[in-house]
Amino acid sequence: KARWELAVKHGDNIGLGVCSVVGGLKTAKNKKLLTQSFTNDINGYGYMGNDGGVQRSGRYKKYGQQFKAGDKVAVVLDTKQKTLSFELNGQDQGVAFKNLPSGDYRLAAAFFERSQKIVLQHTAIWDLAK
Repeated sequence: KARWELAVKHGDNIGLGVCSVVGGLKTAKNKKLLTQSFTNDINGYGYMGNDGGVQRSGRYKKYGQQFKAGDKVAVVLDTKQKTLSFELNGQDQGVAFKNLPSGDYRLAAAFFERSQKIVLQHTAIWDLAK
């Protein structure tokens, strides 16, 4: 299980979530992934600040509350349950994605305007089996 806590410092049109990256970051597929929003990729799962929706593979659905500058967002990945959830200012927004495929996931962010800023405040990773 992994939990990343982020502070939104500036902007609201931001995507936060995780992306499964197979192979090195310099592979052609991953270079392409890094030049677009990770939520347009089949391996990208994101929570969108401007309206609170979630997106994967370019497919959007309504989800939770929108977030903006001053808010705290937690990204919670449970690889045992194969779920991805988000919290906004300490309030659980519920499970956003179920049945995530096995793989190596990394925290991901997409910025759609130049002045946007987030700060990673805390990362926790633990093994629930122990």
